[in-house]
Amino acid sequence: MTVWYLPCNKIENDWICGVCRGSEQTDVVAHEGSGEKHPIHKSCLLRWRRYSNLCPNCKVETITEQIFPRLEKFEQQLYRFCTRKNWQLLVTGLGSILSLTACVSKLPGVAGLGFALQSIGVHEALIDEAPRTEVVRQIDALCKEILSRYSAEKLTLLDRLARSSSKYRNLLLPWIEMEDCKMRLFGVKNLRDAVEKDLLINRVLRIYRNATGIAALLIAGKYCPRIFTQGMLSTILLHCIWEWSNQNHPVSETEEESRDS
Repeated sequence: MTVWYLPCNKIENDWICGVCRGSEQTDVVAHEGSGEKHPIHKSCLLRWRRYSNLCPNCKVETITEQIFPRLEKFEQQLYRFCTRKNWQLLVTGLGSILSLTACVSKLPGVAGLGFALQSIGVHEALIDEAPRTEVVRQIDALCKEILSRYSAEKLTLLDRLARSSSKYRNLLLPWIEMEDCKMRLFGVKNLRDAVEKDLLINRVLRIYRNATGIAALLIAGKYCPRIFTQGMLSTILLHCIWEWSNQNHPVSETEEESRDS
């Protein structure tokens, strides 16, 4: 069933917006579905439509053509496209095109810009994947420990970590429920193979990021002022030290709680 959102002039005094949970009775729209109205602020509905076309209350499919002009509809579509992941792919792809075109046309400045864009795009993707990568490393370490010396407690911890990804969970689930220890180890081995592939992809992306960043710096050092290159090298060096310290000295949960407090 599909319903239309329309301007709402009469609403109950004790109503609550399905998004902001507010009760201001200004600029309110509503739809009639399942025998009752579900009012919502028009501004809240505009934000909500960026993520879903369903009503936040009854989850029915809704249409907003009668209350939103074309400009607002375009804003919704643009917001859905301009996600962080899409921007990362766009920056990396644009950098690849620029660097290839510049290498063919012998334009070193444009090539440096292209390499820099590629390095930035991949670096942002690696930052977003950092929490997941840390979990993958923990899963890989547990798999190695279980395969070298079986432990029911470690297998339970491995199952808990594998639940963070449906892919890992599906690889481990059919085997971990079997009574035969060899079959359980077979499932752990399958999980370890998948984890090692993901870690290999992460390493390749890191090498790709570093290579394109170094290429951009070399080009910048030759065609840009020396102070700019020195500043870039200092920034990258500080970032590498910070990243290394986080990998070798991870923050514990108690430290995170103390920082938050």
